[in-house]
Amino acid sequence: MHDIWVVTELVGKDLAPVSLQLLGQARQLADQTGDKVIAVAMGHEIMPMAQELIEHGADEVLVADHPELTYYRTLPYARILGELIQEKKPNVVLMGATSQGRDLAPRVAARIQTGLTADCLELSINK
Repeated sequence: MHDIWVVTELVGKDLAPVSLQLLGQARQLADQTGDKVIAVAMGHEIMPMAQELIEHGADEVLVADHPELTYYRTLPYARILGELIQEKKPNVVLMGATSQGRDLAPRVAARIQTGLTADCLELSINK
């Protein structure tokens, strides 16, 4: 079994709509493949968000909570996400095609030396 990760984004202290959209897509894929959906949340004082992510389709939530993560900054976010990916080895990582996602995704891909597919409109997994 492999995991499908969704890297969530915040708008202030709230989940960005793109995060919930990606969770829905990940849930559909996981239901077809038997994989688990893991939400990744980074920020500060965000633990209450974990239950909301579960309610929207995540099986588990990985939380990185630190004052340094209060506002999106490329290098800390890329370092943390890259380390998590190298440690846990998910099969798929989904990020929104937002300004944050477009900044973070290529940096993480370069850090972990993997490919990147951008601006997908439809996803499927063939096993």
